[in-house]
Amino acid sequence: MDSGGGRAWAAGSSAARLRAVAARGEAIWLGSVFLLLLSLPGMQFALRHLFHLEALFWLGILALPMLWIERRMVAPRALAFGALSLGVLATGATVNATLGVVQQHLLRVRIGEILAAPRQHIALAEAMTGNGSLLLGVA
Repeated sequence: MDSGGGRAWAAGSSAARLRAVAARGEAIWLGSVFLLLLSLPGMQFALRHLFHLEALFWLGILALPMLWIERRMVAPRALAFGALSLGVLATGATVNATLGVVQQHLLRVRIGEILAAPRQHIALAEAMTGNGSLLLGVA
């Protein structure tokens, strides 16, 4: 997707979530769809791959016209939705940054342990072949 499509996805996704906040039945349906899409462990091995699921893109795009049509219904909840979205975004960014720092520390420690471990000496036997090549074998 190009950057324009990414912006459309973000806007559409926000529109879908804002409408879900305004209508309980739609919130349950949209939550069920997201739960189903998040529970595809056979296809998705990391959360970042979730964004490759095209269904999320199309759900967001389809929600954009409805946001304009139902703007009076969702307007009272827009401020609370914006604050909640900002809080979720900040929490996610903080958790992601924290996990990155922890992962970097653990990798440094584990790789340091591997490099500090004693090494085994392997005795090699050299043999010349008929064409002048050197053949190394483990003795």
